[in-house]
Amino acid sequence: MRFRFRPVNRWLEPLLTLVIIGAIIRAVFYFREYAHFPQPFFYEPFDVWMDWFNTSYWAYEKGAYDAWGTIYPPLSFVFLRVFSLGRCYNETSGYVIRECDWVGLATLHGFFLLNIVLLWLSYRKVDRRSALWRALALGLGLPSLYALERGNLVVVCFTCLILGFGPLLRSARLRWIAAGLAINFKVYLIAGLFPQLLRRRWLWFEGALLATIIVYIISYGLFGDGTPLQLYDNIADVSGLYQAVTFLDLW
Repeated sequence: MRFRFRPVNRWLEPLLTLVIIGAIIRAVFYFREYAHFPQPFFYEPFDVWMDWFNTSYWAYEKGAYDAWGTIYPPLSFVFLRVFSLGRCYNETSGYVIRECDWVGLATLHGFFLLNIVLLWLSYRKVDRRSALWRALALGLGLPSLYALERGNLVVVCFTCLILGFGPLLRSARLRWIAAGLAINFKVYLIAGLFPQLLRRRWLWFEGALLATIIVYIISYGLFGDGTPLQLYDNIADVSGLYQAVTFLDLW
């Protein structure tokens, strides 16, 4: 059933999107004045993009799971090793690495822009007149911008999520692979498979689950670390560290 475009959306959705764009413009002027972004962006102005480069560092160093205690599956480190400049990771300072690795920055921002295009193409299949506004609202909204400012791999994961669960790919097998990649970037996205059981899409569920396992096995073989037991232990440890009374955890 196609979505029926209501007349109120002709002006309401563009208006709400312009509010988002106005907030971005304000943030730019705020940054020019104070050299850091306003709340609710991260309070440390020198830490922009560092989720990306801190993780990339452990793509080249041993101990990502034992020493650093990461909860990322191996795919993240395989991906970052491919889309980075290895010579930059001889440095010990993450800030120096950030200034050196232009490939990582180009990849991060490239996927961010790609997500907006993919959102637009996806929404066009639902309703052409609202597609642009909805793509801009979701692609430039706070969750997306916050992920970009942090340099979090959820930016790349979102690309896989759009392709795996959206209407763009006609091939079921390609959608399974995209969903498997998304889950291997962010494990909690495995929850997205279970609604398929409620819709009695048994083959889709089995195919995506199998693709997830295959992607994990291949990435584990390439990286050589990150067993299911290590992931479980690290996730349990991280979950036990967070307390609501800690300022950083509230942030």
